[in-house]
Amino acid sequence: MFKKPMQLKNQKGIVLLTIVLIIVGFLVLGGTSWYFYNQKNNTSQNSEAKNKELQEKNLTEEQRKQLEIVKQRFVEANMIGNINQLQMSLDFYFKQNGVLPASLNELYPKFIADKKIVENEKYLYAYSYDRKTLTYHLGIKLEAENQPILKNDKDFNSISAGYINGFDGADPVYDVVLNNNIMQAAERDKARVGKIRTLINAVQIYQDSHEGALPSSINFLGSILPPDIFSSLQGKDYFYAISKDKKNFHAGVKLELPDSYELKTDDDFNSLEAGYANGFNGKDPIYDKTY
Repeated sequence: MFKKPMQLKNQKGIVLLTIVLIIVGFLVLGGTSWYFYNQKNNTSQNSEAKNKELQEKNLTEEQRKQLEIVKQRFVEANMIGNINQLQMSLDFYFKQNGVLPASLNELYPKFIADKKIVENEKYLYAYSYDRKTLTYHLGIKLEAENQPILKNDKDFNSISAGYINGFDGADPVYDVVLNNNIMQAAERDKARVGKIRTLINAVQIYQDSHEGALPSSINFLGSILPPDIFSSLQGKDYFYAISKDKKNFHAGVKLELPDSYELKTDDDFNSLEAGYANGFNGKDPIYDKTY
């Protein structure tokens, strides 16, 4: 038997109403959950902030001072990181223009996109008088005490070196120096140290073929050493000494740069005081090794 049209219509309306109520229920439930979730998160964040604030208030004066130093170190570490970016930008600028910029502002925006970096007055920038050589002094004055990175900077004084806008790179200034002349001297120093190492190898080869006896001078190594190195080792900046019992030797070379990295790993031995034949003082700037 068929139902009446009015009954079907009423039943459809009830079903539709039921569906709407279910959807609304889900929305209300979801919104309520979202509200309480956010309230919980906000409460948690506020609680953490208050706890942090209370902790800072309860710090001693010394602890508060140390906390400020840590915060300052973090800020300055980011600024020091920008020094590398400034160096690369200066190098690119020089390659494209043949001169260094008169100020860091000229690096923006082509070489450095962040204008805040080049406008930061804490950065120090000095250069040689004509700007036509890739020679500059770059630095930043730090405020945090005992910055570890200050142990590895140059401490260069570009004022006394006659640079434009020169500054004293002594601590608490973190500074870097790029100087073409210095770079070339560093390369020559590495080559000189390399020749001393070749000399040491030649002496050991000589010993192996002479029952452990040492050559009394470099002249006995002519057949072992390459001709160009043998010729260089005859120069006044190269040294070779042997002990009285002829069991030990001391070799060295005078370097151009008094702060060469190689000088941190040598022996600084004084074979003159030790009575070696042709002895010399291996104190810096002489790179020396004893065997």
